[in-house]
Amino acid sequence: MNELKPKKSKAMIVIIILLAVALLGTVSYLVFDKVLLSKEDNVSQENGSQEEAEKEEKDQSAIEEETDEENYHATFDSDQATNTMGIFYQLFVSIDGINVTLDTSKREVVFAYNPFLVNTRYSLGWVTTTDSYSYNSVTINNFTKDIEDIYLGGYGQDASNDTLFFLMEDGTVEYVPIRRALSINNEAISSYGALPSVSGVVKFYNVQARQASSGYATVLAQKANGTYYDLSQVLEATGNY
Repeated sequence: MNELKPKKSKAMIVIIILLAVALLGTVSYLVFDKVLLSKEDNVSQENGSQEEAEKEEKDQSAIEEETDEENYHATFDSDQATNTMGIFYQLFVSIDGINVTLDTSKREVVFAYNPFLVNTRYSLGWVTTTDSYSYNSVTINNFTKDIEDIYLGGYGQDASNDTLFFLMEDGTVEYVPIRRALSINNEAISSYGALPSVSGVVKFYNVQARQASSGYATVLAQKANGTYYDLSQVLEATGNY
């Protein structure tokens, strides 16, 4: 009977060892699984945070660009002079034989021209005197929005493409092809409407454009974010020259 005791003790030890190994394996599995899930959660959170940060950055950039376009709108006010008093100013542009003044209503433009000088400049074929001092005036008033600025510029190699530009309150650009308008009816001149696909404009530039060995004059219409349109391309597409 005493010989059975060592066998039973050995069996119990083996069972205990097996149980211990099983328990250790279970604990190890649970710990490993928890760590793995934690890492996956962290990776998921990091990816989510990165995507949210990128989206927030894009949204912020869009807001800043929109804000820039809204803020860059220096409306002309005659009363804001810092170094003069008692003087009334109106927006005015001119080239040889043409003076253009924006009315205080911002819906009318007085287009004054000297028949002799514009006939010479644009080869209109008019019979005129050689008087270079007398000017005729025409009111351009077919606008449906306020005019923020007026500008005279051209494109190409000669004066035949001279153009009067109107920067409207909504950032669009209306225009008058001067030679064409004078040749059709010099007593009734109207805006030719908004240039297609041009918007958000805040400023004009007269520039020289260079491509390979050639060059030409043109007008750039700049947006608040610094991008711009070459208006010679847009004007040519209208077919009004």
